[in-house]
Amino acid sequence: MTVRWGRVLATAAIAGVLVLAIGVGAIAWILNKPQVLTEHQKKVAELVARYGEVKYSQWAEELIIRDFFQDRTGGFFLDVGAGDALRDSTTAYLEKELGWTGIAIDAEPKHLESFLRERRGSRFFV
Repeated sequence: MTVRWGRVLATAAIAGVLVLAIGVGAIAWILNKPQVLTEHQKKVAELVARYGEVKYSQWAEELIIRDFFQDRTGGFFLDVGAGDALRDSTTAYLEKELGWTGIAIDAEPKHLESFLRERRGSRFFV
């Protein structure tokens, strides 16, 4: 079997350029990432200034929801992947502060107790 080193080297060179291009793209993405985070941080800061600090949600989701619905009271929600009734909850503020009711669904039955204790306006399903 004859190895055609010219072809092997050409293929390796093409693969190397491809890897280099992917690497440069990844570096550019990483370098641009702080700008995206900065824009996100600005938006969150605006929402915090308007609505106050986050009470329940993990990543300021409750502020985004409040802004979208303009603090409307008496709504209805469907929370899929609800988790704990209060900790990192995207809907606890809606229920506890704005009088919403809703359906909460989670695959973990362990969260039922916290919903029965803390979130009487929600129906919890596993």
